[in-house]
Amino acid sequence: MLTLKRSPLPAFSKVAMPFDFDATRYRKWIELSRLNHPKVSVMSFNLLSQHYVWKQVFGYLDQRYLDWRYRLPLINETIAQFSCDIMCFQELESQLYSCQWQKHFPLKNYALYYIRKPNPAYWGDKPVEHMDGVGIFVNQNRFDVVSHREIIFRDYILQHKLRFDFTQDLSERVVLRNTVGLLLKLRDKLSNKVLYVTNTHLYWLPKYNDVKLLQTKLLLNELKRFIAKDNEDAAHANIVMCGDFNSTPDSLVYNYLKGKPIDVCHSKEFKDYDYGRLFDGEKCSDEIKSSVHVAPAYAALLEENTSETLDFTSFTRSLTAVLDHIWFSTDNLQVCKVLGKVDPDYSGKALGFPDKQFPSDHIPLVAELSYQ
Repeated sequence: MLTLKRSPLPAFSKVAMPFDFDATRYRKWIELSRLNHPKVSVMSFNLLSQHYVWKQVFGYLDQRYLDWRYRLPLINETIAQFSCDIMCFQELESQLYSCQWQKHFPLKNYALYYIRKPNPAYWGDKPVEHMDGVGIFVNQNRFDVVSHREIIFRDYILQHKLRFDFTQDLSERVVLRNTVGLLLKLRDKLSNKVLYVTNTHLYWLPKYNDVKLLQTKLLLNELKRFIAKDNEDAAHANIVMCGDFNSTPDSLVYNYLKGKPIDVCHSKEFKDYDYGRLFDGEKCSDEIKSSVHVAPAYAALLEENTSETLDFTSFTRSLTAVLDHIWFSTDNLQVCKVLGKVDPDYSGKALGFPDKQFPSDHIPLVAELSYQ
């Protein structure tokens, strides 16, 4: 495992990163299966942009550990210690990507792909460099990047108006969101297999769970088109989907990705809204069901009530919940191990994150997958 030399913080910083920092100190690996096939390590990590550390949300925490001069070295060291083959980041600020990581990412020989979110209407005259986006960083010692695709959901809808019924709810609830997605096609140098990876950060407000489901459907549709471009079938492709889905395990999005039919006519999330009878070129029925067969890498820690059950991926006073997920295609991949929950003895004494040990309000999810 690669560990980089730490760069000291500026002299005027209040607190230095702990010299003995260990990203797994309060978490342990959970082994789920043993396969001797080539394994792929994957991380999904919402970084908490430095420009979203608002006093009204994080003012109750120790402000020393909210300082970007403290948090960024911890983020860099966390990345270096895990050294995953595929790293998916959300809330990756444009300025961090373009001014620092493009030239000085903590790991060597990684291919970096990034898409910045468009500025929302409320952004005003704030610097565009402060807007965040999502990135997929790939270890080039392990993978060749064959192609990539970006999607800005609102732009896709506006550019393909004939594929949608332009109802008022579609215009005001879906099109106004600045959500983006990133898709990569990789070729594994060890196995010569093709792997498709997606990353996204769905809209955050709980009262927009209908929008999150529609955004997820758009992402899956784009993934299927991306795969079909090479005359491949998404039902049999090697797929990894990462992101901050802002969706708990009892949500529409989670159940939809698991393959459960979703009744969009009678579910409480949709009953007050009208999205017409045509969505992305498909005639809408009362139920929608995903045609991509994926499962959550953390299913054993989410769907079974044990001492290892994952109690949160985001930890603040206002919201403590599992919102981040890593999904994988079940036909040809298997999860071998995952990085488990934060030790309750530690989190039980914490007011929330970020803190001295965890540099974001989200914890990184890390999974090791194997081809079957």
